[in-house]
Parts: sequence; C-alpha cells; structure tokens
Amino acid sequence: MKELIQIQTDIFRASYANSRSLIFLAEGYSESDESLFYRDVYDLLNKLENSFPFSCLKGNGNRYMFSVFVSFSPSVQYGYANSQQEAVGRTVFETYFENGKLHVNHTKINSYIDDLIYTGSQGNAPFFVKNSIPKGITFQVEGLPTFEQNKLVFILLPEANRTDIELEVDDIDTYYSILTSVDNHSEQIIQKATGRILGLADEFDLPGADYLKPVDIQGDFILSRFPNLFYAPNITIGPNPTINDDFPWRWGFDKNYNSSIPIFKNTAPANVNRDLPLYNVSYTDIELWEGGGGFRTDVYRSAPDCIMRRKIGDNTLPLKDHKVAFCPICRELLSSFLIIK
Repeated sequence: MKELIQIQTDIFRASYANSRSLIFLAEGYSESDESLFYRDVYDLLNKLENSFPFSCLKGNGNRYMFSVFVSFSPSVQYGYANSQQEAVGRTVFETYFENGKLHVNHTKINSYIDDLIYTGSQGNAPFFVKNSIPKGITFQVEGLPTFEQNKLVFILLPEANRTDIELEVDDIDTYYSILTSVDNHSEQIIQKATGRILGLADEFDLPGADYLKPVDIQGDFILSRFPNLFYAPNITIGPNPTINDDFPWRWGFDKNYNSSIPIFKNTAPANVNRDLPLYNVSYTDIELWEGGGGFRTDVYRSAPDCIMRRKIGDNTLPLKDHKVAFCPICRELLSSFLIIK
C-alpha cells in the first residue's frame, strides 16, 4: 500500500471525504530529490492560493472546500526519458517525451492508484483512492464529456525548462489523471482541471464532421449542463439581454444594457479554430464568440480566450507559456460558487 499525506495551508484545509481533493504524485524525482518534490508542491500551492479562483477562498468560510494530498515514491533516475525503450524501469510511471508529445505507462498509473490509501487520524478506516477516481471520462451525451468526480490526480514531473511537458490521461481503462512538469505557469493546469470539476465546459473546438455543430439533444444538454456555453443554432444577431428572457447570461449585464450583444461567427467552420491573442488579456465585456464544447458552430463562449479554452497537452492551445485569464462568464460563475456572500 502507498499512503497519502495531507498538506494543509490557509485555504486547503478540508478532509478527504468531504472535499474536492488535489492529489499530487511524484514522477521522475529520485530518492535524493524527495525534498525537491515537496518544495515544488509547496511552490505550486503558493501560486494557486494567489491565483483565481482559489484566491476567492481567502478569508471566507468556503476555505474548507478543497484539500491537498501528496504521495512520494522515488524514481530510479531523474526526469522523463526520451524514448519508450529508455523509459522502462526508469521512473515510477515510465514517462517519456517523443515526437513532440509526453507519454506514460497506463498500467503503472492503475497499479499505483490501486494501492493508494489515505488513513487520516489514527484508528480511522482507510479511504481507497481508487474508489474516488474514475477510469476515463464519463460521457453523458455522445461527444460531451462531463466531470462528475471531486478528486483530481496530478502526476508532477520536475522542471524541464520547456512548457509542453503535459498530458491528460482520459483512456477509458485508466484512472483519470493529469501529468505536468512544474515549469512556468503550471498552476494553470490545476486551474483548468478545477474549472471542469466545478461544472465548466471546455471552450475549444475539435476537428471532424461530428463537431461541426451539435444536434438538438446535444445543444439542449449544453444549455442545461454547461453554464459557460450558449447554444444558439443559426443566429446571425446577438440577443438583447433586456428583451430576450431566455438568454442564460442576462444576469451578467447591467440593467441599462439594451442592445444586441456583439457576435463573432466562426468564418472557417470546416477547420479547427486555434486563434489566440498575442498577449495576456483580461476581458470585461461579454460577447458571443462561436466555438466551444468541442463544436465549431452554433455554440458560443463569452470571450476570444479563457483558461477553459486552452487544452491540456495541446501546444496550439498552451496553458503554461504565459498567464491566461478566465473569460467574464467563467469568472463570475466561479466567484459565485466559491465565495460566501
């Protein structure tokens, strides 16, 4: 058995059973690097505590909403390998970076989590982490992933001096987990994943005919399940939040706002849209930008960019190379959820 150790900070203080838990496992840290692993975790937690939405938890009663746990097992060698052959037996999860992509041994992930427990106070029955982490991602409607779990496993790699060492493991036969090195803005990987388990949908689009536009059952599911997306088939003019009673983001506008919301259509719907601003932007105005939830048309997000628009493991939608803000709707939704008013 491998045991979790709890780390408590000002805002990460809840119990395992009654919280959303961030679980950090070590990968590529040798026995002599154990202190480095804990230092990297604490540095990451410090960034999180000073980053939205976790910064909302400071000084309010919801600071017992999240907990943090770690488990350290030493690797034979430091860092990831450069080929699958070289990775065998080298590290705990046998990660390697090849052809521009991080890879991991799924069997090693399953084996580790199968053995992972949290005992807590002396005398308590152990919690088996495998009972809290799903294998794969639950798809409630075809093409629309939903994240119903409240435990997130992050497999941390040491600093690699590059920003593309990251991977989301969503294979149906493997415990859901996210790998990342601790380079640059690695805290944004945690922010992205946390947004998902708090109910936000991805705001990027995907290739292929299935993702050109949602069918009605998918669109209705988006409206009912994902508050940061707006399904509006075939619209050419943005809704007026004063007049259109069924517009779900009416609450985001001043009562004196009485005009159509600017709408920005996808001008090349046959292709995946990976347009991003050239620099960090914190958006204040709510607009309609076509593309989100995987779909290239008929689904809208509230800004050109957002942490929820970025994609873990996709260097065309990078999460770690510079600071990225949440869009206005995501920001308001997360604030409402985390702050006791």
